[in-house]
Amino acid sequence: MIQPSKAVSICNFPFSLLFYCLQKLYPKPMLDQGHSPTKGRCIALYPGAFRPPHAAHFFAVRYLLTQPHIDEVVVIISNRCRPIAGTTLALDATIAQQIWSLYLRGIKKVRVEVAPLTAVGHAFEYFECAAVGDTLLFCLGETDIDQGDDRFRNLTNLSKQSGIKAGLIQAPTRSLPIRSTSLRAALIRGDEGRKDFFSALPIHLTDEQRDEVWGICQKGIREMSDVSKDKVHAFIVGTGLGEIEDLQSAGQRKLDQVFRVRLKGGRCLFIKCAGDALGTEELWNGQSLKPRQRLSVERKAIKWLRAHMPSDAELPEVVAFDKKTWTLVLSEVCPNGNSLQNDLQKGSFNPTIASKVSEYLAECHVTLNQIPPLWGSAEADRQHWKKMLTLKTTEPTSVEFSQDLRSNLVTLRLASEKAAEARFMNLNFQPKNIFVAEDKIGVIDFELSSSIGDPAYDFGSLLGHYIYWGLVTSSKNSSQDALQIMLKKYEERVGEIWKTRQDRVVRFAGATLFSILLEKSPTPQQSFRKLLMCTSNALLAWKSIPSNNANQVLLKAIGGHFDSSAIPF
Repeated sequence: MIQPSKAVSICNFPFSLLFYCLQKLYPKPMLDQGHSPTKGRCIALYPGAFRPPHAAHFFAVRYLLTQPHIDEVVVIISNRCRPIAGTTLALDATIAQQIWSLYLRGIKKVRVEVAPLTAVGHAFEYFECAAVGDTLLFCLGETDIDQGDDRFRNLTNLSKQSGIKAGLIQAPTRSLPIRSTSLRAALIRGDEGRKDFFSALPIHLTDEQRDEVWGICQKGIREMSDVSKDKVHAFIVGTGLGEIEDLQSAGQRKLDQVFRVRLKGGRCLFIKCAGDALGTEELWNGQSLKPRQRLSVERKAIKWLRAHMPSDAELPEVVAFDKKTWTLVLSEVCPNGNSLQNDLQKGSFNPTIASKVSEYLAECHVTLNQIPPLWGSAEADRQHWKKMLTLKTTEPTSVEFSQDLRSNLVTLRLASEKAAEARFMNLNFQPKNIFVAEDKIGVIDFELSSSIGDPAYDFGSLLGHYIYWGLVTSSKNSSQDALQIMLKKYEERVGEIWKTRQDRVVRFAGATLFSILLEKSPTPQQSFRKLLMCTSNALLAWKSIPSNNANQVLLKAIGGHFDSSAIPF
């Protein structure tokens, strides 16, 4: 019997006593109907992330070992990382492996394996290696079952297909309210988090072993970008894409990373990964992992664009897409070039580039080629579009902003919902995703694209970014020239439909300015902030009437005519 130690309690609950009682009250295993252990071996498989493994995890293994019909327990560690909430840090699989080794010292009939990818997927592979007469038991905690965990929904079918008996066995952990998420949060708190962290560890550990577990975790905390970088390196080597000369992050340090790889011979590739995602990530959150479906959407969007769009704008090629690891490999666009945003923030407004960018977007909005649903169905695309529209037009909660501004955002959202049509929508068409090399342009990042939406959203967003950079760089003349060319080219290509779209284009430009201000990245000087806020208000309030002209109001906006003395906010 395990003797209680000096472990402190989390939430002031006496876990030592609870563990002792539960050891006397094990529930019976839950097997599929008709399945019972027979002459073969009975193997209990316990898959999970275990970042880090805690008392409830260890108790589940102890429970499995007390079942007389179980011959072996296999703890399977997922190779997907678990980020620490609110940070760009994570614990990888080696942490879990080291800690399990410490927990299980001297305990027989238990093996620990690290899965190549998912722990559940690796557990299912036991159907391929089990012998006839063997029984596989897949372990879940009671809390997981209570919450409707469906990771083993295919268990019955796999059992029938393979002829291997299988079932679920639940571990009695419902009364152990410990979550690995809380332990990871305690780690970040440093010494202040040690008490809560130690209280959630198995009670049989000595004080020295608790310190050892703490040290393993503290030393093992890594930037998520570094963990992902290791996986990207392994993917390139494993798929034979080429010999790596350089592998670096292509952007800021965040969870949602893109990596730039230079191969021997000079070829450059860009790699996006979503293999660590759980499927619950938010659509647009820099502090969450990349949702997997976004890679699938980008792949479909690029395939359609390369087949139906003119070659004036360079588009990436899909070099590889691996659904097992959720890795997308893309070719480089405009080699040796730079982003359009880099030019604009220097006050460089190239009219030729402005013309090509506008022509490309207009072509996306007029093509009659049928666009397949990118998110699985036409309705899913429509819902995605509405979500993106809501993000752009959500009313601010701060009292700093007027009721008129809130009302104008709602009016824009309602008008745009009604105007949605079947067109290729980029939904993230902004200067940072447009690359320039001499007088050529390349377009990247189609993760948020849709087959349904309001084209005014794309064009207004683009113009809003141009207006922003025109104002903060005080580049009145050159920015006005570039904007005038963009408006002219777009109107020429879309034709008469411009008249029904122009008012929403103007207002989306204002909404984009407002979004940039809320993001505060890049942060404008206070003097510019007033001008930007007033310009945003003016554009959002604009209405298309005979005495008004969309082109004129947009040119006034980028020229700085809507100052604080003219439009209050």
